[in-house]
Amino acid sequence: MKFFYTISFLFYLFFPIMALSQEENLVSLDCEKSYRIQSASSFTYLNCSFLYSGASITQTIYSSDPKSGQLWKFIMVSNGCYRIQSQYSGLYLTCSYTGAITQEKYSYESIGRQLWKVMVDRERNQLLLSVQTRLYLTFFRKRDSTTDTTKEVLLGINIIQPEGSTQKYTPEYQKREERKSTQYWKIISSD
Repeated sequence: MKFFYTISFLFYLFFPIMALSQEENLVSLDCEKSYRIQSASSFTYLNCSFLYSGASITQTIYSSDPKSGQLWKFIMVSNGCYRIQSQYSGLYLTCSYTGAITQEKYSYESIGRQLWKVMVDRERNQLLLSVQTRLYLTFFRKRDSTTDTTKEVLLGINIIQPEGSTQKYTPEYQKREERKSTQYWKIISSD
């Protein structure tokens, strides 16, 4: 009988924690394959169009050209962390503490900002999280007030506000369903 009470106690102690957990699961990718990274909101692909370190990453429509800059390798480092390398430039996807998304060459100083976790949430949406900065890769359409044009940018952002909201959200109050699709990605094998 004592065994039954012990098991019951442990069940009631840990079940609510497990049931309410919002943690994402890590995605395992084949390091030998090349992938395209598609935005779930714009349906465009991450594109590395420059060969120099520090260049920004853009997005573009699908191209079947293997030299288009859309192909990426996920290089496993440890514990579900990857470095994401452009097959066009050989440089790595990097997220700065200010949220700037660029490509940089490998160096000891930048290795932490080049580590990414690929996660999938309960709704099967894929997210790319910068390990060191804790920012999610996010796609935005930004209006330039001086030229009155719309620009597409990639940023590292920790929290996305619900559509049309003016209230500031904190991680404690943000609900999973309020995260806009701008942080969702599809990682598609090109092989």
